[in-house]
Amino acid sequence: MNLTVNHLIQTVFKEFSKHRVERFTMKDLAQIADISRSSIYRYFDCIDYVYKEVFERLILKEITQDCQSSDELIERFVNYVHDNETFCLNLYYRTALMLRTEHIIKVLNELIFKYDQKDHSDKWYMIGGFICTLEDWFNGNLKRDKQLVINDLLSYNSVIKSVC
Repeated sequence: MNLTVNHLIQTVFKEFSKHRVERFTMKDLAQIADISRSSIYRYFDCIDYVYKEVFERLILKEITQDCQSSDELIERFVNYVHDNETFCLNLYYRTALMLRTEHIIKVLNELIFKYDQKDHSDKWYMIGGFICTLEDWFNGNLKRDKQLVINDLLSYNSVIKSVC
């Protein structure tokens, strides 16, 4: 994508990293990024698609770079969230629930099973345990010890590997 999209993504990251944001609209983004709303709408239909792009371009890109296993992916993800708590909480709470859940299921399914070298496209439902664990962690404002979250996710990942 182009410089405008990169600027928008960095603007969201900076704004969401500063403090908890109760509401954030395309109008807010346009003001903070000093870009017209029509320019933003040229690239994104709604604010949730901006958030989706932020998630993919910042979080997924960082945690998947040179990742060798699904266990490593899980640890990297939890560590990223822990290290970028304010940003991740804002992104989580600002994204519409349905879009957030559908997208996370899709992404986790692709990433977790990517390391197995088998086609598990019919086993998307297996990701449910990951979703529940992560939602509990986020809904508790990330107060649960990150190592406990990692351990739970790795245990669940082990079960998935043995079943599949």
